[in-house]
Amino acid sequence: MRPVPGAAAADRGEGPRHAGGRRAAELNAPLLAGATTPVALVVGLATWGFSAGLLATPMNAQAVEVEHRYGRPLMSSFHACFSRGVLGAACSAPSPWPGA
Repeated sequence: MRPVPGAAAADRGEGPRHAGGRRAAELNAPLLAGATTPVALVVGLATWGFSAGLLATPMNAQAVEVEHRYGRPLMSSFHACFSRGVLGAACSAPSPWPGA
C-alpha cells in the first residue's frame, strides 16, 4: 500500500498539492509576520507547518527526478540546503515582541 501523499502525487501529479501548499504559505506570511501575541504566533507557525507539509511531497518528487537525470545521489544536499534556508530565515527575523 502506498502512502496517501505519494499515491495522490503519482495519480494526479504534484501540481495541485504544490499549488495548495504555495498558496497556504503565501496567505500565511502576513499572519506570521504580524503576529503580536503568542496565540497568533502559534496559529501562524501551525499554518506554516501545514503548508510545508503540503509542499514536501512535490518538492521531493522533483528532487528525485533531478537526481535520476543527474545520475548520482543529491537528495541529502537538497534537504540540507532547504533546512539551512529555513534556519537562516528564522535566525534573521526580528522578534515580534519589543525587548525580547
